[in-house]
This record gives sequence, C-alpha cells and structure tokens, in this order.
Amino acid sequence: MDSWLPKTIAGRYLLRGQLWRTPETVVVSAWDERLSVPRSLKLIRPEHRQNVRLHGSLHTEARVLTMVSHP
Repeated sequence: MDSWLPKTIAGRYLLRGQLWRTPETVVVSAWDERLSVPRSLKLIRPEHRQNVRLHGSLHTEARVLTMVSHP
C-alpha cells in the first residue's frame, strides 16, 4: 500500500490492502470495525485533495452507488 495511507480511517475502518489505483485516487479494502463487515473505500491521493472537480465527481459517484444493491 502507499506509504501515505494510515492503518485506520475515522477510528473505524481498518485498511487491509490496495485494490485499485489511479493518478488521483486509490481504492482500498477495509474492515468496518463498528459493523463487522468488509468495505471498499475510495480515497483521494494527498496531492489531489484540493481538486474541487474531483470532489464533485466523487460525490456524484457516491450518490449513484447508493442506488446499487449487490451482495
């Protein structure tokens, strides 16, 4: 995994490994310690955190993903 990634996020998600990487983001496998379920988290790479367009795109992606139901 990238060295900038913490071991946990928000005191809740224990990062397990990197699944996918783009120039702007990284998708990681995580364990939700509060709900005891696996999760995938898409994180913005540090050098792109001020990119307003990217934030808007990820918010749209998150809204669309809430409509998907898949085991």
